Amino acid sequence: MSSEAEGPDASGYVSALAKALRAERERQQYTQEGFAWHARVDRGQLGGFERGRFDMRFATVMGLLEALEVQPGEFFRAITLPRNRVPKAPRPTPAAKQIPFKAPKGATYGELLGALVQHAREQQGYNQEEFAREAGYARSWLSGLERGRGNPTFTVLMRALEALGIQPADFFAHIKLRPKSERAQPAAPQTKRQGL
Repeated sequence: MSSEAEGPDASGYVSALAKALRAERERQQYTQEGFAWHARVDRGQLGGFERGRFDMRFATVMGLLEALEVQPGEFFRAITLPRNRVPKAPRPTPAAKQIPFKAPKGATYGELLGALVQHAREQQGYNQEEFAREAGYARSWLSGLERGRGNPTFTVLMRALEALGIQPADFFAHIKLRPKSERAQPAAPQTKRQGL
């Protein structure tokens, strides 16, 4: 679900995500305990997320955004790439090649993420090998991610956005929350001891 935050880039991105998560939770007037129950996560784990102790995986981030009912493009406005991380001159792409992203119908969040990374990579004129090298990934790992088989940490995903020169809000605006009818519903709290 998450991994310990490591590396020079990790702490900044993890801290930014933690700050944005806590701010949105507080804006919606959830207590940490109340939101943990609503989001179906352990309160201690949520506290670790909000303190920036863990580098959350993409699926965990999306689950929390579903619980907050906030669209990813809106949520990620609070997180930007540092100026020294955005490439000064994006790769030139002919205007004729600019094709709008169309989300695959019925795709999981992982499949949407993979299709979006592939689309953005192709729009920048990278082949898989070039982009994997630029972002610091193994080409085989990138291939799996683009096929919807990856669940990267937030920091790993931000490295891809750095290599592409795309701000998080612009990238995540293409990923929409699943309709409520397609999400798992939290169980009702038990008010009495069940069983014996």
